[in-house]
Amino acid sequence: MSAFEWSPDGTQIAFSMRDPPAAELKQRSDSLGEFDVIDAEHRMTHLYVLDVQTRKVRRLTSGAFTVGGFDWSPDAAELVFEHRIDPDTANGGTADISVVSVKDATVRALDDGAAFHRIDPGCWRQD
Repeated sequence: MSAFEWSPDGTQIAFSMRDPPAAELKQRSDSLGEFDVIDAEHRMTHLYVLDVQTRKVRRLTSGAFTVGGFDWSPDAAELVFEHRIDPDTANGGTADISVVSVKDATVRALDDGAAFHRIDPGCWRQD
């Protein structure tokens, strides 16, 4: 787990977690030890939500991007998150901002990536 945030109503916990290694990476790691190849073999980070009462975890994001910061909407119905093409810090300028519905994991883009973005807890405020 990379980061986590309680929902405003206290019923859920959103967290980001790196994808598990592919089978060939796991096999290589078992035989040679764990190491990363720079600018290759990126493992993406995605958003999940844990229902505190049922203890069920659901994945909210997937795809060829990695999630950075995220924050809950005030009504706990959505999460705003920053994502970029891969976890390489040199690609921070590729960041986009999107919103994901906690109910059905529908993602909608808010931004076209024309500027550097960072989402910190508490950034989503009611108008």
